[in-house]
Amino acid sequence: LAFQIYLQEEIGSVFNYLDELTSLLVLFVTAVTLLFRLNDKEERPRGLAFALVLLLCGITCGVVSNALNGFDIQTRAILTDIFTFCKFPLVIMCCAIFPKSQNASHSFWRLLVVESQILIAVMVVCAGLNILFYGHFLDMGGGFRYGISSFKFIFYHPEVVNLFTLGLIAILLIDKPNGHRIMILLGLLVMCLTLRSKAMGFSAAVLIILLTMSKGRITPAQLFIGLIFAVFVASDQFSNYYESGASARSLLTEDGFAVAQDYFPLGSGFATFGAAVTGTEG
Repeated sequence: LAFQIYLQEEIGSVFNYLDELTSLLVLFVTAVTLLFRLNDKEERPRGLAFALVLLLCGITCGVVSNALNGFDIQTRAILTDIFTFCKFPLVIMCCAIFPKSQNASHSFWRLLVVESQILIAVMVVCAGLNILFYGHFLDMGGGFRYGISSFKFIFYHPEVVNLFTLGLIAILLIDKPNGHRIMILLGLLVMCLTLRSKAMGFSAAVLIILLTMSKGRITPAQLFIGLIFAVFVASDQFSNYYESGASARSLLTEDGFAVAQDYFPLGSGFATFGAAVTGTEG
């Protein structure tokens, strides 16, 4: 999943969902196996059953909407949208299970942690070389900002690096919030070297939380500070994307509210919201 965008560009459409389906299936089977192996002394993840119920309710609402609204949508498109709707919640739920198992040190979760550390280390080195070679190191430069080359790694845009690194940092935080601080800080450095203001603001907020964290727990005060940082950093982006009525994001938001109003309360169904047309006139 981490390299899916790169592999899609190199291999083509054949790889579009094969990688995601395979990765998610392996992750899901491993998580379920570990869940049933938990003994009485091991605490099961809280809210897991509730999260599954919410996910099933969302799927049910979407499918019922497809049936009631009668749009001529291909079954393949609906199934693809359902998979897209499910994959991220399922990954999060699976990751909540892994650290609870006493067998985690010998499981797929430990491999994820080690892989995350290796990838962060590789990206730090590449990001440094990208600056030294003025963006010409293996074509990893993503354009110049503040007089230096931004870092896009092997992806097509620096924002993909931020999403990728954010996932790696999340794995390390779930595993040991206080045990991987150096690697987490290096991950934040990689995000900063993409030279995106949102990534820099996020890194600053996480850094404050890490420095003030007590016994691996995040307090409401820390979340409030993080929220203030997020609002401050995102304010200029909000102006760029939403104050201009012609931007794609502005039209997406406007059309989204219109769809929610016209097809209240269940929505229009899966594969019925065409995001690609919102940036075009007419």
